[in-house]
Amino acid sequence: MACQERRPASTKTKTTDAIRARMIKDKAAPSTVITALGISDDGTVVIISGNVRDDAMHDSLMSSAQKAAGDEHVQDNLHVVGK
Repeated sequence: MACQERRPASTKTKTTDAIRARMIKDKAAPSTVITALGISDDGTVVIISGNVRDDAMHDSLMSSAQKAAGDEHVQDNLHVVGK
């Protein structure tokens, strides 16, 4: 049986919806990448996780997340896999 890559866990809150919407509006990455990200919100910190292809995409996604949720409320668990 082939091993499938698991999608990072996500929660659906107003904050996570706002972050995804901001990422799409800012064109931070292709929509397929944004959809595949794990964005979870525990009420204090939002965790962004998943794989991205390069540093520019990483920085763009994190910038959008921080604009939507605030710098101090976003934890970066993204991994650049294109290096």
